[in-house]
Amino acid sequence: RVAYVCNITLLELYETFGWDLYKRYKHAYHAFTLIVNSDETPLDRYNLSNIIRTNLISIIKHRLTPQPNIIRATITATCFSYEGIDAIKKALIAGQLCGTDESPIKIRLLATPSYTISLTSLNQEQGIKLIEHSINEITTILKKYDGNVIIKESPKVVSDDDERQMKVKIRA
Repeated sequence: RVAYVCNITLLELYETFGWDLYKRYKHAYHAFTLIVNSDETPLDRYNLSNIIRTNLISIIKHRLTPQPNIIRATITATCFSYEGIDAIKKALIAGQLCGTDESPIKIRLLATPSYTISLTSLNQEQGIKLIEHSINEITTILKKYDGNVIIKESPKVVSDDDERQMKVKIRA
């Protein structure tokens, strides 16, 4: 893409810096990840024009930027005491508040008494821990009111297809 945009041959790019990146980093990919993940720019040692450098960095950052993961769990929340519905609402709100500004937790009703708890996060492990914490918070509050939580589906990363299927279920 850089060769096309800058109107030079691919061979020229490889001769200018490509082959050397493979020698220094064993694979150019490792050098490119340094560009995305740190301030270190392995391209500084090469005599690149501003146009090539700008386009190359832009394309690398676009292609290597991590994609956010959708993490989801499904639970069943019940409470048959006098406070029933109010207790469930209180518990679900508390579970939702376990999210962060970067990864807000969404809780949706599937069909009474089933709920999905989901979030979008760049860090898969942190996202799973947030949902687990949310489930624990919901469970703690419902236990106070003699309620119960059953985890139907543990927190896991879901694909775009899984998410589309879930949206269809919610609408139905």
